[in-house]
Amino acid sequence: DENFGIDSDDQFYQIQANTQATFGSHQLGIRSINTWGISPNYTDQSKQNNVSLFYKTKFHPRKNSLVNAGVRNEWQNGFKPGLGGDLQWIQHLNPKNKLSLTYEKTFRFPTLNDLYWLPGGNLNLVPEQAHGLKLMHFYSTGLSNVRLSLFTRHTTDLILWVPEQNIWSPQNIQRVWARGLIFNGQKTIVFDDIKIGLACKINYTKATNLDAVHEQDNSQNKQLIYIPLWTNNVTGFLVWKNYQAQLSTDFQSKTFTSRDNLNYLDAYSTTQLTCSARWPLKQNQITFSASIQNMFNASYALSQGWPMPGRNYQIQILFTTK
Repeated sequence: DENFGIDSDDQFYQIQANTQATFGSHQLGIRSINTWGISPNYTDQSKQNNVSLFYKTKFHPRKNSLVNAGVRNEWQNGFKPGLGGDLQWIQHLNPKNKLSLTYEKTFRFPTLNDLYWLPGGNLNLVPEQAHGLKLMHFYSTGLSNVRLSLFTRHTTDLILWVPEQNIWSPQNIQRVWARGLIFNGQKTIVFDDIKIGLACKINYTKATNLDAVHEQDNSQNKQLIYIPLWTNNVTGFLVWKNYQAQLSTDFQSKTFTSRDNLNYLDAYSTTQLTCSARWPLKQNQITFSASIQNMFNASYALSQGWPMPGRNYQIQILFTTK
């Protein structure tokens, strides 16, 4: 721990109370969260008191359609109250296809670490505010399903941890525009007691800073640090009785480590293979699994200066009982 500067004496305590009342399709509630943090990286015991009041409702404006709406007002010590809400329209086109359009207005208060962590905490942070739209299409039939999402979101005062003179510190980024798409699809084929499937997830996120902080700031219209443009996962699996094999590949495009996008971490791809078996024993079950992680020993890092493990092996034995 001394080599990495990690202290294990951090203590966090939280008391949460919730109450809500439902009247038909209407729901009204209140939530209170009190958090205390004790850490060698805090100057003293740090506290946060949070109270939120929320209201939700839903109704059917027409056949095969549903509207969900909600509003939330939240108070946290040291900050102005935050007001957020969402409005969602869901339309069933037919038994296989469904569309959803959602508008959201959200906010986020700084956390204890954002404010008080030493070194790096920033007591001058303000809550971030955001509003955005998301359009989703669902397709499902039998053993196949597809979900496609298109989204756009504008955020002001985004709280982002950035490295400053070898110390990470959170800052408010004036205006950020994030937009992109998320694709999820799965296809399964069954032959007697054999099941073969393929699942794919593709995520494209373009997140750019719209304002320059000062004249020498070269981050305007550049991708935010540590947010890759592309992340993909493809997983194939084979199931026969109580045996299963799964092969998956993850890909991540290069990620920028400086706000001017001049420095970056290279793109990488890793492959994992896992085989498992289950043995039922009356009211009990034993599951054995063995996996090869990073099968082709790719060299990569998720954060600058912190390389990830190469090829490694894992074995798990799980015993469950009723």
